[in-house]
Amino acid sequence: MEPLLFQLEWDVAFEVLATVVLLAFIVERALALLFENKFYDVPFGGTGLSEIIALSTAFGVVYYCRFDALAILMGREQMSWVGYLVTAATIAGGSKGAIALFHNVLNWQSSYLKSKSELMKRGVPRKEAAAAAAAGASPPKVPDVVSTVTVVDATRASRTVVDETRVTKPR
Repeated sequence: MEPLLFQLEWDVAFEVLATVVLLAFIVERALALLFENKFYDVPFGGTGLSEIIALSTAFGVVYYCRFDALAILMGREQMSWVGYLVTAATIAGGSKGAIALFHNVLNWQSSYLKSKSELMKRGVPRKEAAAAAAAGASPPKVPDVVSTVTVVDATRASRTVVDETRVTKPR
């Protein structure tokens, strides 16, 4: 093919992009049942197994659907294993981005993940936080009281407390 005659069909490109995004969301939501489960996270969380499972699942989906984004974009007549793999990697990476969107931006998490992330914010190591969240431990409440101010009447011999005020954090 002559490089100067190359032309990208933008309507096809947008359809491929939309399909990749939709498949990434579908794969992410399907795998959320596994990855956000305390029975998976405690023994396997942080081991890198999630990425391999996401890539394998995405590869199964694109192979089943015969969806090779590279072949479609480049106008090839034949699908290829390389195209399937690149498409699956894009979808798996997109599902990781979707997870970040759901968790960090939209704050849509299971109660287990919310508890675990709160414990980790308080300095509890990841494995201990995962085990505590799996056991149903809720993160400790931070008291609203910053300090207590006590006013004492110094003129009386018994030094009686005249007023005690609790100073709280602004919300």
